[in-house]
Amino acid sequence: MAYPSFETDNAGYVGVLPDMPVWERAPVMFDRAFGNVIPEAVFACDLIVGASSLGDLTGPYAGRPADALFAELETRCKRRQLPRFFLVSSACSSGTDAMIAAAQLVESGRVDTVAVIAFDTLEPGKLLQHIALGTQGADRASPFDAARAGTSFGEGVACVIVGNANGLANIGLQGVASVCGYGSSSDAQDIAAPDATGAYARAAMTAALSGSNRVPEYVNAHGSATRLNDEAEYNAMKSAFGPLFSKVNVGSTKGALGHTLGATGLVEATVTITALVTGHYPPSIGFADGSDFPDLNVLKVQKQSANERRTAMSLTFGFGGVNSAVHFSLDR
Repeated sequence: MAYPSFETDNAGYVGVLPDMPVWERAPVMFDRAFGNVIPEAVFACDLIVGASSLGDLTGPYAGRPADALFAELETRCKRRQLPRFFLVSSACSSGTDAMIAAAQLVESGRVDTVAVIAFDTLEPGKLLQHIALGTQGADRASPFDAARAGTSFGEGVACVIVGNANGLANIGLQGVASVCGYGSSSDAQDIAAPDATGAYARAAMTAALSGSNRVPEYVNAHGSATRLNDEAEYNAMKSAFGPLFSKVNVGSTKGALGHTLGATGLVEATVTITALVTGHYPPSIGFADGSDFPDLNVLKVQKQSANERRTAMSLTFGFGGVNSAVHFSLDR
């Protein structure tokens, strides 16, 4: 698997958008993304898998996220034939589920390379819905902190390319990490609230662990900073990792990057892969008081690993009880 380098624009940011009409946000976001986080190599892949929960997109593509992404790709393909394309939409787990689909397709031998592109924007109506549900906090998200009071929603685009060694070489890329396991499950008990025991989330994690005999050294938790989700995720991790639970380095990026909705799984997968490759595990911004989960090893500061055989896991949980986990190892 390969991922593009992260370049910044002249302002020092990859994609902070100014205030603008909601129907302009997705096109401007993609203008920032192409060339910064979406490489030209996506057009040489056998398949493109999109991901978004953007069912309420406004403007000409309202309710049609697949058409919105296809239109952006078509305008940038420079008269080349676009690869085959489909889109996964499974609420906040969309990006992770699209990556799992890509890994399955490559493993099956049906394709050699798959570009995965996840995106989402934060419409005012969507934000109001989350405020009404109590999932949007009044301040920055503080995952697993005793004072946590909700997440902080955002918007973004992420891209990874999943492929076998020959496929990546054919499009001029080299793998940096491997997908060594993945798993998905569904609580199917509530439209928004997770199963409090974490049993179904644990099933997804256990499936992701089955491809390796190692518990991950670092876990990028879903860490939404809502009371219910953090407790359910804690229960799931404690059960899945067993006696090594307290040794696992846990972080959540939502305090730093926000919860990017349908893009969040892939955004956080790129963070997890980068942490795995560099051996630098990022802190969980906003975490200060761990008294609710005293045996959970949440990182307050960046930690460097000296382990050359490290693995890392990215977790994503979505509305409707969708639970997804991807386990990565280094290509060495």
